[in-house]
Amino acid sequence: MTQKSIIIPLSSESVILHIYSISESINRVSLLFGVGLYHTAVEVYGREYSFIGHPFKFTGIITTIPKTAAYIYQEGLDIGRTNMTKDEVDNYLKELGTIFTGSSYHLLRNNCNHFANKFINGLCNGKLPTYINRAANSVCCLSFLDTMFNVKIDSERFFVEVLYLTLNGDINCVMDILDIDQQTNLLRYASYIEASFNDYSIPKCFPYYPIIKNYNPFTLSKDIVELIKENLCPNFIFTQSKNVYDFAFDLYNKLQARKLQHTILTDCNGVVIPEISIYYSTDIYHYLNQCQKIVIETIERFISEHTFDNDEIFV
Repeated sequence: MTQKSIIIPLSSESVILHIYSISESINRVSLLFGVGLYHTAVEVYGREYSFIGHPFKFTGIITTIPKTAAYIYQEGLDIGRTNMTKDEVDNYLKELGTIFTGSSYHLLRNNCNHFANKFINGLCNGKLPTYINRAANSVCCLSFLDTMFNVKIDSERFFVEVLYLTLNGDINCVMDILDIDQQTNLLRYASYIEASFNDYSIPKCFPYYPIIKNYNPFTLSKDIVELIKENLCPNFIFTQSKNVYDFAFDLYNKLQARKLQHTILTDCNGVVIPEISIYYSTDIYHYLNQCQKIVIETIERFISEHTFDNDEIFV
C-alpha cells in the first residue's frame, strides 16, 4: 500500500492561534466549572491580528508583534497553512473590518474570539477550540447577564483628541472622518477638547494645544483627509498619538531650553506656516511628520525673532 505524500505549496504561510488568559485568578476558579476567560489573536506573515472595541464605525481589527497582547500568554496553536498571499490577507482583513467594526464589539456576542474564529476559517478552514469562547456562549444563554456585559471600551475621548491634534483643530473634519452625526456629538466632542486645553496633568502634551487653539498651523489637503478616512483603524490612531505626543514633547523641550512659558505660543497666531509642497504617497505618517517639522521650524524662528518680558519666563 503506497503512502500519499502531502504537498505544501511553496507560497503557503503558517497560521498560528495565540491564546492569552485574561485573568489567571479567575480562570483558576472558573476552569473548575469547565469555562475560562481567554483572549485570542491570529498570527500570519509575522504579524498578530486581533479585535478590540471602540465607539466608532471603522474597523476594530488591530495588528501587533506576536505574543505581545496585554494579557497573560498561554500558548500558540498551529492551525494550518494558508495559500493566501500577504496582499490577499490584507484585502481579507479589510473585508472583515467592515464586519468587525469597533462599534459592533460585544464582550459576549462579538468579541476577539469570534473574530479569530472567522479569520482562521477564511485563511485555512481552521476552527477555534470549543473551550475558548465557552464562557461567553454560556452567559449569552442568560439574557439578564448578557445585558450586564453589553459594554464598550471607553476610547472615545482618546480617539477624538488624537484626530483633533492630527487635523490641527478642525473638529468638523474629525467628525466627518469618524463618520458620526455632527449635530448630536459636536458639543460633547468640543467639551473633550476644552477639557484637554485645561488639563495640565501631562505637561508634554500641552504646548501643541495653544497653537491650534489660536490659529491653524497648516491645513491638510483633501486628498490626505480622504486617505486618513480610507485607512482609519485603531493602529493609525495609536501610531499617530505617539507621533503627536513626541512632537509636542520636542516642542516642550525647545521652550524649556529657552526658559519660556508654554503659554507664549498663544502669541503665535500671526505666524504663517508655509505651504507644504512635497510628493506624498500612502505613507500618511511621513506627510504628517513633515507638517509637524515645519511647525517646529516656524515656531523656532518666531521665538528667535522676538524678545519676551520677564513674566514670560518658563515656570
